[in-house]
Amino acid sequence: MEKNRSVLQIRVAAADTEFQNVLSNPRYFEWFSRGRIEYYRDHGLLSIDESGIPSIDGKCVRAVLVNVNCRFHSIGRFDDLLELVTTVSHIGEHSITFSHELFNLSRGHALVASAQAVQVFLDAATGQKCPVPERLRKLAG
Repeated sequence: MEKNRSVLQIRVAAADTEFQNVLSNPRYFEWFSRGRIEYYRDHGLLSIDESGIPSIDGKCVRAVLVNVNCRFHSIGRFDDLLELVTTVSHIGEHSITFSHELFNLSRGHALVASAQAVQVFLDAATGQKCPVPERLRKLAG
């Protein structure tokens, strides 16, 4: 595992496609969300409290999605094997920007989609913005 990278492989299921056997657009956003969660998990930053609520770095911190932009480059179809690469491209005082690149390993490693997603960190008790956890800042910096 690289320092600022997480990789997730996804096999396209029939339910992931539309009637023309092309990937359904909402699936991309679900997979990008999974990519961010796997990034936190892969780097030891995902915590789940006794009630099952996730937090970041063992603190009462929530990462809330505030923006996502996606560009579609090529298609994916049923049974294609995809690889989602997630990295941190920017860290602000209270926010983090993830870059997602989705490649189709079944079709010559073609870039299927690329996206930028911004999360803001909130204190779970107050709902107020809080600083990006220091361990995450060091990891991605």
